[in-house]
Amino acid sequence: MNNNEVGLHPEMSLKVRTRLHVLYSYVYEMAEAFGVDESCLESIEKGIHQRHIIREIIIKYRNEDRVVLCKVIISVDWEQHYVLASTDDGKSFNLNPDKSIRSQISEVADIIIDHVNCLRNSLPIKYITTSYRYVDDIEKDKEKNESAMSFLGHCYASKPDSEDIQEEFTHTIEYIAKHMKEVCITVLS
Repeated sequence: MNNNEVGLHPEMSLKVRTRLHVLYSYVYEMAEAFGVDESCLESIEKGIHQRHIIREIIIKYRNEDRVVLCKVIISVDWEQHYVLASTDDGKSFNLNPDKSIRSQISEVADIIIDHVNCLRNSLPIKYITTSYRYVDDIEKDKEKNESAMSFLGHCYASKPDSEDIQEEFTHTIEYIAKHMKEVCITVLS
């Protein structure tokens, strides 16, 4: 079946992707735009696309003293994902392969990215670090947690997150895309 048989303009191509692949691509593109390193992108591939074990990616923007000046949290609600993926209208997406996934999923994704980039440019950011939270059944089981960390190439932080020195955050923006309700992006500054 060609594009004309489904009523599409001859120059427009269409690609159908599963909800999981769209979820992975959306999180990957957003994290990449927020300035994470290659190891974080590999963790997203392994922990979201290959196995569904990452529930939060915490991106911290630090000054030269390693104080956290702002952060972005990308959260995945896997239970909601499974519910949405099980409905006929939520199983897959029709996407234009010539456009980014994020622009097709979220009409304000670029505004959020611009906001984070403005923060990064206006604050004395020297380092970007990432940490992760796994799904509850992995975090609560020491053996599963160690197995997940080994699979993802993660290691325990030298200091627990609760000991991080950070500025007091006075602004919070939370965003959930209309077409990807299982992903929440929170910006704290």
